[in-house]
Amino acid sequence: MRITICELPHDPAALATAWTGLCRHTAEARTYLVLLPEFAWVPPGWEGEQFESACWAPAEALSDAWLERLPAYVFTEGAE
Repeated sequence: MRITICELPHDPAALATAWTGLCRHTAEARTYLVLLPEFAWVPPGWEGEQFESACWAPAEALSDAWLERLPAYVFTEGAE
């Protein structure tokens, strides 16, 4: 079983490039499982000194939008 573990950048342009590369890698390597951090696509707003609730809803919405894209990148062909 092949597993890919990665982090993704938060900058939108860098994220788009990294995502394309991750999809290419998982297809070529025939990865069975991809492990991403929770809220992989959003800036780490939780790392601040003080919680800012105004940042939380947009982060959740962005994460949800990326999660909706995942089924398009499911690679099952060749999975053992």
